[in-house]
Amino acid sequence: MKDAVILDSSGFYSGLAFSMKNFYTTKGVLKEISHIKLSKLALESLLEQGLIKVDEGKKEHFKKVIEVAKRSGDFKRLSKTDLSLLALALKLKDENFDSLIVSDDYSLCNVAKLLNLKVTTSVTRGITKVIRWIVYCKSCKKVFGEYDVKVCDVCGSPLARKPRGKLKKKAKVS
Repeated sequence: MKDAVILDSSGFYSGLAFSMKNFYTTKGVLKEISHIKLSKLALESLLEQGLIKVDEGKKEHFKKVIEVAKRSGDFKRLSKTDLSLLALALKLKDENFDSLIVSDDYSLCNVAKLLNLKVTTSVTRGITKVIRWIVYCKSCKKVFGEYDVKVCDVCGSPLARKPRGKLKKKAKVS
């Protein structure tokens, strides 16, 4: 089994990407870090040498990620770039890579754990447990199954999000 380290923007900000190992990332992450002027030449060199590979997940991987993110309640907190990183990790897993995602994004880490993907952080402490969220109205306490709704259809109050509780599977911090 081959190893793959998948970098979110925090992996670049922490300098991990410049440690001369083989890494994977997505176009979205490269766009997010394009403002880093000092590292631009080093990044271009790593890309040219193939030490950082840019790849995306396939359509079926995106569908799986979106399905799990919606079930957990994290979907609205994930960017298109976050979704693509998770889809890339699933693609590499399907290709028999032992992959590790490096990200400090709590929602991304939560969904990664639900997808049985390994994840670690570069700067923050990271998640200690996997959480499934619910959306509810603080005023009338109605619970919503849809995470796209922003206002309560009963009383008109804005909706909030809170943990439903710990899932059976505990997250292992790598």
